[in-house]
Amino acid sequence: MLVVWVSGVPESQARPRVVFGRGGPRAYSPKTAWFAAVRSAAMGRRPRAPLDGPLELRVEFYFPRRQRERDFW
Repeated sequence: MLVVWVSGVPESQARPRVVFGRGGPRAYSPKTAWFAAVRSAAMGRRPRAPLDGPLELRVEFYFPRRQRERDFW
């Protein structure tokens, strides 16, 4: 079993952006610090040979508890 743990608060991935340059339009996705942390953790646990056969992926996220909003009326 391959386990990857990333500390931090998960962030949503930004929408792809399109820039226009001399070579024409180019699309890219802005990367966040969370994206870099996940990539770094996953690459550090990557097996030498590609995985083959049936694979299962289980993802768990632990979010901080939201503060209770007060009713002001």
